[in-house]
Amino acid sequence: MKGIAIIAIILVWHVTAAQDLAFSQYFNAPVYTNPAFAGVDDGPRFSLNYRNEWASLGNAYLSYAAAYDQNFEGIGGGIGAILVSDRQAGGLYVTNSFTGVYSYQINLNRYYAVRASAQAGLVQHRIATDELVFAENINPDNGSVISNGSTDLPDQPNKTFADFGAGFLLYSQKFFMGMSAKHLTSPNESLLSSQISPLPICWSANLGWEFHSDPHKPSIVYFTPNFLYVQQAKFKQLTGGAILGVSLIYGGMYYRTTFTNGDALILQVGLKRGVFKMGYSYDATVSQLKGKSGGTHELALVLNFHDSEKIQNRRHSKSVSKCPEIF
Repeated sequence: MKGIAIIAIILVWHVTAAQDLAFSQYFNAPVYTNPAFAGVDDGPRFSLNYRNEWASLGNAYLSYAAAYDQNFEGIGGGIGAILVSDRQAGGLYVTNSFTGVYSYQINLNRYYAVRASAQAGLVQHRIATDELVFAENINPDNGSVISNGSTDLPDQPNKTFADFGAGFLLYSQKFFMGMSAKHLTSPNESLLSSQISPLPICWSANLGWEFHSDPHKPSIVYFTPNFLYVQQAKFKQLTGGAILGVSLIYGGMYYRTTFTNGDALILQVGLKRGVFKMGYSYDATVSQLKGKSGGTHELALVLNFHDSEKIQNRRHSKSVSKCPEIF
């Protein structure tokens, strides 16, 4: 039955292949990617991200994220907040989280800075038990549903736990290199009270360079090769590619691999003007799911008030580092 199949998939997935949500436009979800990006710019930044993974499989994976971050000189760094909702199997299994972030910056000189960060939050796993139908819920005479619930359900359909992480970032206007770790305490995420299922630490590293046609007007033309490596338990993933920005328009191409097989070719395009930035990406599946998954669609909307004229004028009056244009 549908209910038994869904529960079996969920339990096996958590035991053998737990994997964090990953955005293809990770540079448009910087604080989620690495908490050390919190407050890397002066002005407040707001971001919204939406991901529809394997679109042909009927809402198999729908993910949403909203984030805020801002720098405050009085605390020597920045703060941030992240809301994430990851919905699987049409909402039958949902993971929600809220995370707070603090990052501390040390200016090495006028051009380079280091940021170290810590994050803490709450994570909730939830099964929509009222939407599951098991064999015992069906009238054998006419096939109608006569009840809900089942002894096959976990004894904890909801599980909430604390979660902690940290990050590091070295950056200038032309370079960035960072590392982060999520789930540092490997919290127990099992929905079964009799079972312990530690959530594996998720390690990530990001690296990139940025080349400008005019150092005095970097937003006119810029080219940014960059990479993101993620490892969680036995799962490993590398995404690499580049973004080219010309005036208001930017576009890019990436390739994502799990090392044992290719995953997707990622095409991206976006618009950036003033404080406003919008991006769209499509993951063309190249694995054995090619032709069946329908690929992955992703949208990003960023409002970065660091790019306002007022904040730019204030920044030019100080000897502080500036982050790459891609962010």
